[in-house]
Amino acid sequence: MPYELGKVETIIKPDDGGVISADIKVLATVSLHRGPTIIAEVDPRIAGEIEEDDHVIVDLPLIPSPNESRPQPRIVKIIKDEKLVNRVKAEIEKEPEAMVPPVIPWQPATPPPEDMFG
Repeated sequence: MPYELGKVETIIKPDDGGVISADIKVLATVSLHRGPTIIAEVDPRIAGEIEEDDHVIVDLPLIPSPNESRPQPRIVKIIKDEKLVNRVKAEIEKEPEAMVPPVIPWQPATPPPEDMFG
């Protein structure tokens, strides 16, 4: 599964005022460094540490799992060190974009290019 760098815009906790939740998951809107703004689940082990404007690493599933109807993006790391954020951004900008884009839950999957394997 590919990882993307993003910046947290809003955190949505199940016990926030104005939120009625069917589960206990913490969600966040994340502006991806090379992509759209998405809603991602925050891994429960770091849900108490995440703050707005944090830089994060988001695990974006490429292919739906047979056990999952919709692959869900998940925030797996919080990067607090600005030097590390800048280093990661520089590395990302050196690399070409992935040939096969990740599956974003509310968007249809994009088929791979015809010349991907040849």
